[in-house]
Amino acid sequence: MNATHPLLKFAVFTAVCLAFTAWLVVMIGNISFESRQTYAADFDDVQGLLVNDDVKISGVTVGKVRDIEHLPRGRARVEFSVREGVDLPEDSTVTIRWRNVMGLRFLYVEPGAQGQVVAAGHVFPLDQTRSPADLGSLLQRLGPFMQSLAPELQNELLHGLSEGLVGNEEEIRSLISQGADLTAAIASRDAEIDSLLRNSATVLDAYASREQDLRGLLDSFAEVSSTLAERNDELERAIVAIADGQEELEHFVDTNRADIEGTVDALEDLTNVLASDREGFETILETSPRGVLGYHLISRTGQWFNIRAVGASVADQVVATERGAAYPREGGRSSRSSPSALDDFFGSPPGADRTGGGGDG
Repeated sequence: MNATHPLLKFAVFTAVCLAFTAWLVVMIGNISFESRQTYAADFDDVQGLLVNDDVKISGVTVGKVRDIEHLPRGRARVEFSVREGVDLPEDSTVTIRWRNVMGLRFLYVEPGAQGQVVAAGHVFPLDQTRSPADLGSLLQRLGPFMQSLAPELQNELLHGLSEGLVGNEEEIRSLISQGADLTAAIASRDAEIDSLLRNSATVLDAYASREQDLRGLLDSFAEVSSTLAERNDELERAIVAIADGQEELEHFVDTNRADIEGTVDALEDLTNVLASDREGFETILETSPRGVLGYHLISRTGQWFNIRAVGASVADQVVATERGAAYPREGGRSSRSSPSALDDFFGSPPGADRTGGGGDG
């Protein structure tokens, strides 16, 4: 029985080693014994994607890439598997994304929302797949720039590019397409742009020819600003005085509102009177200069003789410069008998000299 102990120990040791080795193979190879469903997707470019790379949905690993094969016309078909129970709608999108800045990739499935669930073996067409952005070509073009950066800055730049490009391929394509449209629109307006540049050159030449005038204008503006700054106190006092004057005017208007309204109403009445007897008023304006001319010839030789207009009769109303701007006449008289109205207003006796004005020496 003692001879069997070493053999038993060796068998146990071998079994443990085989089990440990199998566990390592499963862990390192990420081998799963779960039941899986296989699908495929066509791509224009699968650069960087390798067999056994992860397949993720919503950031969770659900499967592996099983095979990559070449198709005619420069296309590639990627076969991948996902765990059983993970449903893929018919309108899902399959994208190759960057895993890290070292160039490793993974397959990302964006489930649709309206399509029916597809069966195992379904092939997603080219219009439902997105190829990865080619950072290698971009980095080659940025080579001289990258050489001038420190390694830490290079790593930060690469990480930022990776974060910005991953998952935004559609937006980048749209941006490039819009840039192409903008370039085409600019090219179609070449004549207008050329005319705009020529006009701009003409305007700039005009400004250059008036440089001294512009400098003088700016200097004058600076002097005015300096003067205003020096007289700031005076400006403040002036503003305060204007405000005080406004308050005084407001107080005056409020205090004399009734008189002002009465004056406005009287002006309205006067305007109505003048408008109703426009012909008589025009006659007065035409004949008054001839009547006053003789007095003017006498009074212009010295200050010993003065003339003062005291009133006029228009449409049965006496308008005077003295208190009592209008004196009503008796009704029934013609508007041409204005001297009688003046007689009534000034109290002249019957038969006296009736004129529209008087003189005193």
